Amino acid sequence: MNTTSAQPTRDVLAAYRGAGHDPSTRHFTAHMRAASASHLVNRGRPLRRMAGPGGLHRSGTEPDGRNTVPVWIGKEGTMLSMPGEGLPPVRATASQVRTILDSAQYLLMPLTPRAASALESAIERDGDPELRKVAQHVGVLRRMTASSKMLVLSAALSRTFWTPVEQENDDVTAWAAALGTSDDPDGWRELAGHAMTPAHDYQAKHTDESGMASVREYGKIIRDTEDRIASDVLRRRSATSAATGFEMATSVEEHFGAICRTDELLIPFYLLSGEVVEVSGRRWEGGSVVGALSTPSKVRTGDVLAILGRRVVDLRLADLGYDEQSETLLGVFGRTIRTQEKGRGPSAAALAVLSDVVEHSGPVYITISPFGSFGTASTVKWSRADETSMDPLAPISMPLDVAVAGAPVGD
Repeated sequence: MNTTSAQPTRDVLAAYRGAGHDPSTRHFTAHMRAASASHLVNRGRPLRRMAGPGGLHRSGTEPDGRNTVPVWIGKEGTMLSMPGEGLPPVRATASQVRTILDSAQYLLMPLTPRAASALESAIERDGDPELRKVAQHVGVLRRMTASSKMLVLSAALSRTFWTPVEQENDDVTAWAAALGTSDDPDGWRELAGHAMTPAHDYQAKHTDESGMASVREYGKIIRDTEDRIASDVLRRRSATSAATGFEMATSVEEHFGAICRTDELLIPFYLLSGEVVEVSGRRWEGGSVVGALSTPSKVRTGDVLAILGRRVVDLRLADLGYDEQSETLLGVFGRTIRTQEKGRGPSAAALAVLSDVVEHSGPVYITISPFGSFGTASTVKWSRADETSMDPLAPISMPLDVAVAGAPVGD
């Protein structure tokens, strides 16, 4: 059972924010790894990197890892261990792997990326052309950021916990020692449980129906996308199916990225990278909400997600501007994505969400909406006077290299 807590990480993050450290992702990562090593020595556990789960599982499997099928490189080749008391490890075969991937009951679990690559190679050597397609399936899954059909254990653990200094991300033996499990198939299943379940105090905190919304919603999209990859792409070979496969794999990466960016413990990291932006000084101007955006900012006009404490809501960043007096980047938020009505102003539901953004007592963050969720990103540049009741924002004078990179510029 997962007994890890998110609170120690919250405490470290609070101290980090108040210490005036170098505002770079590199320094932040080094600091958190050192803090995780210290916590491991003093408290017997590494620090959680995510409050939510760092790995996905199928709806028919348990998040405690009991249904996982570990795969590793042994003296006799690429080995796997099926769940069940007293079942010995066996060499992996294409037919076994196909059964596991087609089943809603089991989750394939290479211990490391190297083990996943070895599994793909072992299956490719199978003489049956039909079974060789299983190798293609494994190859697609192992290249995904996250998968609900195949969990790469070391990668999931490295997403869930801050890897202590002097420990390699792919050292499963070190992870077993850090989390107090045995270094064998049963212990690896326990490690999977740590990666696939949220911190226990995260579960206690998120008790309302909006809790873990992004994990549930985007996790379902990822699972549905993986099913389409298996049925629509891997059973047919064509340029169209290859392009569709690339698009779907990109969608998986985008949606799991959104799960990470909306995780409370990772928001400080993504604020430094600009992939999450804080919105302060929020106020109504006409039918829109205007707020000052933190920098750096990689958020562009289009669909965004707004993080209001435990809730994640859909917004549209309709416009960007610059206040020369305060030297502040401004964002203008209009209708929400799923409740907008064509040719009309904001619906009642949209206005309620915008009101929540203005009145929220804590900090409000925004991040890019994942590709393929609620429509494609807008190409809106600057609002014309007839599109909004507020005065148009002054265009920004951008250097050529910045403009080429995609920043909005004036006419």
